[in-house]
Amino acid sequence: MPSWLERPPTNLGEKTHGKLKADTWRVLFTVFLPLILPELWHDASTPEGRSNMLLKNFHFLVYCTNIVCSYTVTSDMPELFTQNYHAYLITSKPLFSHAKPRPNHHYAMHNAEQLRFWGPLPQVSEFFGERQNGLLQGIKTNGILRTFHIFRPTLLL
Repeated sequence: MPSWLERPPTNLGEKTHGKLKADTWRVLFTVFLPLILPELWHDASTPEGRSNMLLKNFHFLVYCTNIVCSYTVTSDMPELFTQNYHAYLITSKPLFSHAKPRPNHHYAMHNAEQLRFWGPLPQVSEFFGERQNGLLQGIKTNGILRTFHIFRPTLLL
């Protein structure tokens, strides 16, 4: 593993862990799960079995994620994104027939258009703002306003 990648938490999936940060999800999804899931899901006895269909579906989604998270964009990437995302949606229908499409599925279809217009999407993402929100949420504010000298306009009678 590259030293700059944060390893997933050891208690991943347990209630005590809490929520993962967006970057932890990205690393887990694009680095660790592609190494682990083929070992868990590959079933050589039935090439068109559910396990292999799940693996194909996951492959399409990771391919799209890697394109969207790339810091360089080539002219063929928007079309590759569209093809792979469409394949992801098509393979999702029989696997998850009980699940309804969500608005994010529709929004993701616009990523190819955004790649063409903006170029690399991480550079126009809201990650910095989200990180600042996370830092601000960690500040204890219970009763802290009393310590600040707040300008209070006086009423003139």
